[in-house]
Amino acid sequence: MKLSLTGPATLKRGAALPALLAASLVLASCSTGGASSEQSLKGPDGKKLPEIVLEDPSYPSAGVDVPGLRGQRILSSLGAAARWDSLPANPAFNAAVSQTVKSQLDAYAESVGSVYLPEAQPVEAGLAERGCIPGSSFLPPDQILRDPQLSPPAEGRTLSIVCDSVLAAGDNFGQRLRFVRGENGQVTSDTVETLYTSLAGDSVLRESELLAEDALPQLYGASAPLFAPRIGLSAEDLLPAEQGAPLLRAHVSSVQFDDNGAVVITVDAGFLQQQLDSIAAVVAAQSEPEISVEDLPAASGFSLRFDPALVPTYFTELGQGISKAKQEGAPWVGTPSEPAGLAYVDCDLNPCAALTFDDGPSEFTPQLLADLASSDAAATFYLLGQNAAIYPEIVKQIHDSGNELGNHSYSHPQLTGLSVDGVVAELSETSGAIEEAAGVGPKTVRPPYGDWNETVLQTAQVPFIMWSIDTLDWQKPGDAALIDSVVYQSQPNDIILMHDIHQSTTSAVPQMLPLLNDRGYSLVTIDQLFGGELTGPTVVYSGDR
Repeated sequence: MKLSLTGPATLKRGAALPALLAASLVLASCSTGGASSEQSLKGPDGKKLPEIVLEDPSYPSAGVDVPGLRGQRILSSLGAAARWDSLPANPAFNAAVSQTVKSQLDAYAESVGSVYLPEAQPVEAGLAERGCIPGSSFLPPDQILRDPQLSPPAEGRTLSIVCDSVLAAGDNFGQRLRFVRGENGQVTSDTVETLYTSLAGDSVLRESELLAEDALPQLYGASAPLFAPRIGLSAEDLLPAEQGAPLLRAHVSSVQFDDNGAVVITVDAGFLQQQLDSIAAVVAAQSEPEISVEDLPAASGFSLRFDPALVPTYFTELGQGISKAKQEGAPWVGTPSEPAGLAYVDCDLNPCAALTFDDGPSEFTPQLLADLASSDAAATFYLLGQNAAIYPEIVKQIHDSGNELGNHSYSHPQLTGLSVDGVVAELSETSGAIEEAAGVGPKTVRPPYGDWNETVLQTAQVPFIMWSIDTLDWQKPGDAALIDSVVYQSQPNDIILMHDIHQSTTSAVPQMLPLLNDRGYSLVTIDQLFGGELTGPTVVYSGDR
């Protein structure tokens, strides 16, 4: 049967279905009952390829365990909670995941008449425990809303973002993010996005993007005879490929890779519903339609299974790589290691604080570095050139452990009391000592005593990093006072001033770090705080500038 979608109006609304349409309905009924349909295809060389197989819709039901990921977790007073994992040494993937989470939080905040901003929570909020809880993204949505480990402790509207690793094969990785909105405990929306990447490249694709763009028309044409009968139509009745192919891709809700390398894509019911809507629009415009759209079957989702031999025809290079790894049974190559100071962090999403230490390095610095590493924290060290010359191996250790090196002058003078040549000498000698020891020079300066003027700034031609919290640790106020100023008084984007030449300070830091983590902080370098975008002669006092 051919419905005249663009031709003369010949169909009668409310009339009995034509015989061929009725036969299609029988086929649709069989299909929705669990039977599969097959469609033979030919490759570019004219040889027959394995069939695309139509199946009832299927979705993944379990994740995979991937050790070594960097857990993330935030809590917002707007009624939102989010968990996700970062993949070490893959900034492109981590940026894509962070942007996905941030876009959901932004949209949710707008829906409750607000704007999302990172927040630190009270001490003992429990946010040191971070990252995906295995299996959480496969739970019933109402269970997610009820779980205090997954959802905010709030009434009214809420947003819960949960996650699972769903792929770790060869050097390929995938993470599933689920976004559940609720109101007074009742689910109002429930959506999923899965992102894939390969450690071998910087490509990051969502599920529907694994389908090759240039193969979409061919895929639509080859699979149309399979899914058209599910709504009582033939392939000729459907939208043309230029409309239907992108529509098909837009409604891909799941992509699964079998252990034999086969790929199963699931298309939600919205795809066939839009096909029915296009038919309804045509029929409504006809004066004497021959069919009643109400007699067509209801739209439903479906899955298409691709034999491994079909994958190169329809999927991107990343999709092909995943299929090959699964087919070969390739084990996960292992999560890369990455120090906290080199990790991707979005401080517009995560509540960040920057610990900074002046006047070192000193004999106490190595233990401080070990304490930072054990808490997955990073810091920035503003070194005196004269001390860098004494402890070059510690300067290198600071850099090699992923922490940031900064310039604090050579001998700690008031730079405003020096000539231009004197300022140049103090800063250049320090940069030289640091670069000789670590192989890289500092990108920022902290002027001694925080003393600067425009002449000094323009002479240096680099950012001057001040502070928003001065712990006055040089006065040795005691652990309680230090912990109070760093842990309890800090706010997101603070730059916190301490000194690693005082053992009373470095010995208090291990007490601070778990408390800061419990508040939800990401402890970052100055470079991370500003997203690597801080350049030129400027003066900043916090991440808020």
